[in-house]
Amino acid sequence: MNKQKILVIEDEEDVLEGIVELLSSDGFLVDAAKCADSGMKCLSKSLPDVIVCDIMMPGMNGYEFLKILKNEPRTAVIPFIFLTARGNRNSHRTGMELGADDYIVKPFSKAELTTSIQSQISKRSLLTKSIDQLKADIGAMLPHEFRTPLSGILGFAEIIKSAAAENKQIDIDDLKHYADIIYQSGQRILQLVKKQEEYFQLISQLAKKSENTVSSFKSHIQQFTISTILQNIASRLERKADLVIDIEEAEVKIPFEYLCKILSELTDNALKFSKPATEIKITGKSKDSRYILTISDKGHGMAPSQIAQITAYRQFDRNKYEQQGMGLGLATIKAISELYSFPLVVNTNKDGGLSVEMQFEIS
Repeated sequence: MNKQKILVIEDEEDVLEGIVELLSSDGFLVDAAKCADSGMKCLSKSLPDVIVCDIMMPGMNGYEFLKILKNEPRTAVIPFIFLTARGNRNSHRTGMELGADDYIVKPFSKAELTTSIQSQISKRSLLTKSIDQLKADIGAMLPHEFRTPLSGILGFAEIIKSAAAENKQIDIDDLKHYADIIYQSGQRILQLVKKQEEYFQLISQLAKKSENTVSSFKSHIQQFTISTILQNIASRLERKADLVIDIEEAEVKIPFEYLCKILSELTDNALKFSKPATEIKITGKSKDSRYILTISDKGHGMAPSQIAQITAYRQFDRNKYEQQGMGLGLATIKAISELYSFPLVVNTNKDGGLSVEMQFEIS
């Protein structure tokens, strides 16, 4: 098993030597530097698993050093622990805002330091596993999702191209059929691209989230408007009669486009994963200062372990149920819920099917 490498940057020589000895005795490989510039030289040779760095140092201080690392892709993800004699809240907050992962105040015990380092190593290991899983999910899903419609486009385009090259007539009904398949296949690819764009825009917004995000947007919920949007979705699958919509009028703190996105994605999922002639129920009720919106179906539902693993590019039981798309629906809704700070609860109903409940703040 490879030993974890720790880079320690500390300008006080006795403190630096003590940390190196302490970590070495615990089985870590340790690179030591007396200033940020020396730390940079160490990083140019090899990357550590964790960086432990003092704040107040001659020349470049710890804050400036961390800021440089976070702007470089190869060093941005390395867990970073500040060491400082400062114990005030403002100093702590500055470090965290710059992207520090932990903050240890001198004097500290061996247990404090090693526990913090092991915690960051474990977090990074989980992150690495998540990234590897995401790569595997994308690798398994994207080729299929794009190849299927592209095959339709290229296949029927080839028929038209060959007929033109041989100066052959194509029956007008056949030509309309080919054009329709090419158009529908193109639309499917376009929707896949749009969903990816929407998801990544949300993730980008989430990274820049501020405390004012929720309060600056409002939506007016009305039965007629919501019914019109959802019935248009259901009509494509010839299931308008399966929708039961009971929406109470209210004004909530979320952009209307995202409210529509949530309702559309959840209704589309409910229709896809339930049988025709089974009920899809959408209710919206005001309770105290919250608006509770629930969408429930009678499909095959999800196991609790699957609900806990909702993420982008992850589809469950794909081998059992024919599915199109990239698993971005629930992941997108989850990202919206985090961006606008509203509770999102997904449960499998006792009698089968899935129930999704959201609570919005009433404005």
